[in-house]
Amino acid sequence: MSVRRGARRSSALVVVLGLASVTATAMAEGALPSPSPSPATGPGWIGADTEVYRDVFSTPTGWSIIDDDAGRTAYQDGGLLMSAASDGSTVWDDHRLPDAHAVLRVEALVSGLEGAGAAGVACGSALGVPRYLFAAVTDAADWITGRIIDGRVQVLARGPLPGDVDASHVRVGIECASAPDEGGDHVLVTLDGVSVAVPRFDIPVGPYDAATLVTSADVAPVSVLFDDLLVHAGAAYAPRAQERDPDAPSV
Repeated sequence: MSVRRGARRSSALVVVLGLASVTATAMAEGALPSPSPSPATGPGWIGADTEVYRDVFSTPTGWSIIDDDAGRTAYQDGGLLMSAASDGSTVWDDHRLPDAHAVLRVEALVSGLEGAGAAGVACGSALGVPRYLFAAVTDAADWITGRIIDGRVQVLARGPLPGDVDASHVRVGIECASAPDEGGDHVLVTLDGVSVAVPRFDIPVGPYDAATLVTSADVAPVSVLFDDLLVHAGAAYAPRAQERDPDAPSV
């Protein structure tokens, strides 16, 4: 299988992942996070139902091993350590798939986040200017989601972690679905397999061929350990009906 990988680094971003202010105007009208988490979802909730890649980082598999002024990426303690070394910087690395997919789900275990910043996963575009849709957790025990377009990071929604989620050891997932007839993309953000947000973005990113790990520093240094990366793909946006939370108020 032919795989392309490369670390993308930026130290002069307009908006960083963990920033307290949220740019919500770029999200499509009515595309708000769900009011309460759904039951555990698993792969394929909006169409990514076929496993296409897995990496437990037990041995080197080709991720970019770098140590420079922007940060460091290295295999360590049975995982992939990623750090951002300067204030306001974001570091990410891609696993490129051999084919582009209309729907992609990327999830990984995010552990030991240290410093003022965020870490998570992203779906990367196969076409044109580098674009990503990401989900991450922050040092403030929040989840955030947004996009990276040509190096510019935009946080478009955020919320507190559910009470049963351990911020120091959480499985972060994002399932992204291209919907060209709607002029954008649908996203499902999960923490430990439970959905916390179902936004729709108004600038197309998919189809996707990159499974991406992301680390950002508001105040450097920030480091995190990624493990158990799992990637699923699908041919078309195909949402399943979510079960209603029995404790949620009637509308």
